[in-house]
Amino acid sequence: IDAGSAKAPAKILATPRRGRARWIAGVAAAFVLALVALWWGFDGRAELLAWRAARTTSTARAEQFYAEIVREHPASRQHENALLRLAQLQLARGSAGAAVTTLETLGRDYPAGWSAVEGRLWNAKALLATGDTARACVVAGTVPGAASRSVPTDFAAMTEQCAAFASRLAADSTQANGFATADTSRAVMPSGAPVTPSRKP
Repeated sequence: IDAGSAKAPAKILATPRRGRARWIAGVAAAFVLALVALWWGFDGRAELLAWRAARTTSTARAEQFYAEIVREHPASRQHENALLRLAQLQLARGSAGAAVTTLETLGRDYPAGWSAVEGRLWNAKALLATGDTARACVVAGTVPGAASRSVPTDFAAMTEQCAAFASRLAADSTQANGFATADTSRAVMPSGAPVTPSRKP
């Protein structure tokens, strides 16, 4: 028997192991490429920032993360959510003016987005906080009743406040009309002849 024939089985068994190793390496490379594609396609940095913002216990840190998404990642799928959450955090710390600006950007960039109704409600709330009741009530009036009940907010209180504001406006208008009528009647003498202003020489 040829002494070299004892080595043949080892060579035969070595071939499948090399093929399996190449196949595993190819699958691993494909997986890495897929991850890279997803990272760039979904804007991995924005996804990471959103993840960190949702899990931090610091509202200041969360606001920083959302602000970075808004500022640096406008094309990210997290941009809409970041705008709404940033405005809520701004309003919570008393920056109602900044919240109004952020929510106006949200409404302009995503007029038909998932946040449209909730964004308008928060915009009305922020406008009330700035003292602009007239604009707040106009914005609140554009929110469908059924939709407002599905969003966690004090929409009922806001509606009552707007109703009271409208009543005050109506009362002020009636009072102003009364003053105008009284001034007109005083401009006519009892005989019915109009008053002619005296001319100083």
